[in-house]
Amino acid sequence: AGEGNMSMREELATLKVELEHAHSSLLHRERELVSSKPLMDAENEEYEREWQMKYEDQQSQLESLESQVKSLESEREELRSCLDGAMEELEKVDAEVQMVHELQMEKDRLLERVDRLQKEL
Repeated sequence: AGEGNMSMREELATLKVELEHAHSSLLHRERELVSSKPLMDAENEEYEREWQMKYEDQQSQLESLESQVKSLESEREELRSCLDGAMEELEKVDAEVQMVHELQMEKDRLLERVDRLQKEL
């Protein structure tokens, strides 16, 4: 029984040494993490700042493009209005040309009639 106690004591001592080593490793790792935290925080802040600037820049570009689109749409409406006005004028001119043509034909008929009447006289 004494031998069994001895090996259990040895095993216990080994476990105790391993536990102390693991604890020491954990404390060391904790100190590393604590000391690197400010650096990681600073890197994260820099990263967030860069993305914020990129976001704001893209937002600004988007607003500029939206403004250009509105301006172009307004210009298109003005051009459409001008085109509609020009088409109305063209239709009026076309109607006047048609009327002049009809008057010319009427004049020609009347001249022929005058010619016939003069010959009869």
